[in-house]
Amino acid sequence: LVSTNQSYRYYQRNNIMSLPTGTAPEEIDTILDTLKAKFDTFEVVEGEGEEAKVDSSHFAELLSEAGFTFQDAKIVKNLRNNINHGEGSFDFGDFLPVFLYLNDSALGLAFFAEDGVVSVDKTAELYAGYGFEEQTIKFVKYVVDPEKSGSISFENSVKANLYVRFALDHFHHQCAETEQTALDFDAMTAKLPWMGVEDASTEEAKRLFELADTDGNGTIDHQEFLVLCIRLKYGISDDE
Repeated sequence: LVSTNQSYRYYQRNNIMSLPTGTAPEEIDTILDTLKAKFDTFEVVEGEGEEAKVDSSHFAELLSEAGFTFQDAKIVKNLRNNINHGEGSFDFGDFLPVFLYLNDSALGLAFFAEDGVVSVDKTAELYAGYGFEEQTIKFVKYVVDPEKSGSISFENSVKANLYVRFALDHFHHQCAETEQTALDFDAMTAKLPWMGVEDASTEEAKRLFELADTDGNGTIDHQEFLVLCIRLKYGISDDE
């Protein structure tokens, strides 16, 4: 998530990105005042003042007030869970970084757009901050453009960002549990259910491990793990 000292322009999006016409840093305060006023209309279920929390059912409504609507309800659920870990309430401070993150994501797409369209070929530049190798970017394209339209929508961009981050979070959590910097066979096998592979036989787990371990060093790093996750999620054949 981005820091609050960055400047953003607020503009409406209706399931896809809209291009900003300029940057007006002073607008952010007005926008936040509007969102806070909307937040204050909700019934408080816990706390008071700046710590007042409202029911999580209002999260999507506040996103809509901010100009963000999504056709896929899972995006809203994942954004909400990111701030309150599945709890039933949130405060305005919880919502603020989500709003800034979405605004930043939209502006990032706008920066790479040509004639209002962001080519899927811009994936590497969009994910430059992750330091992904070319082979990894090849698979990330399946996530940012699942319809293979050749372009990246705002909704798919947010969905892809969330998926990549969640996958890497799972990788790092498993590394922390096993006190490793990469996953060995047992550590990878433990994550297979999260990747949608239930009750994998030893032979199947070995096949997947060998498929993921592209450099053959006997462990799976974060990029190899992400590629394996994408392969399994999108049913990508072994020879791709």
